[in-house]
Amino acid sequence: MPPEITILLAVLLYMPLHLTLMAVCARAFGVKVREISIGSGPLLAQFGIVSIRAILLAGYVKLKDTREERGEKGDVKPAPDAYDSQPAWIRAVIPLSGCFFVLAFALGMYEDGWRSFGAAFAQIFLGALSPLSVAQEYLREGAAFAASNNFILLFALVATKLSACNLLPLPHMNGGQALMALCKPRQTDAQPKWMLWLILPGLLLPLSWIGAYAVFIWNAVTGG
Repeated sequence: MPPEITILLAVLLYMPLHLTLMAVCARAFGVKVREISIGSGPLLAQFGIVSIRAILLAGYVKLKDTREERGEKGDVKPAPDAYDSQPAWIRAVIPLSGCFFVLAFALGMYEDGWRSFGAAFAQIFLGALSPLSVAQEYLREGAAFAASNNFILLFALVATKLSACNLLPLPHMNGGQALMALCKPRQTDAQPKWMLWLILPGLLLPLSWIGAYAVFIWNAVTGG
């Protein structure tokens, strides 16, 4: 299998594993899981609380939250199995749990994992700012690694990078969700104003990398 495609498979494997571990952590704290969405966009298939959606590069875990139900059904009292009823530290741990568990596995399998994880934070931004040059170099290095190592090591490498990305303090990332849980008063929908300024960068970052990967695949196919 071409290494360019193997990288994509490792990325696609990360998402359901990360989401499932987050849901398991939520249940361990007694929080009800409404949905595990593997992907986003139009629904393709439904298996109990697990939904498969068209865009597999994203996803989410929907937890019981009386703030949402209050808006839909009027006055709803806080429930002990609701996410918003939990102490702040639990509301912060749950979104971080998927990243931490997958990262722990990656660090255990890949001896250079800590260096890869530490370097990822700068690489994420540098690659997003230069999707046609710097990002292409990072992707070529990943393809070379995929060509000379087995899939488990490749997945461990990819997991260090994606875990770093998910831990960034941006609204759509797990790090941002954890930060908001610590900053927002319980039982309210109030969101820190400074987080609003990070919404656009949080959206552009993954979009830039998706574009970079599309160019990378195009170059691999056409020999460019």
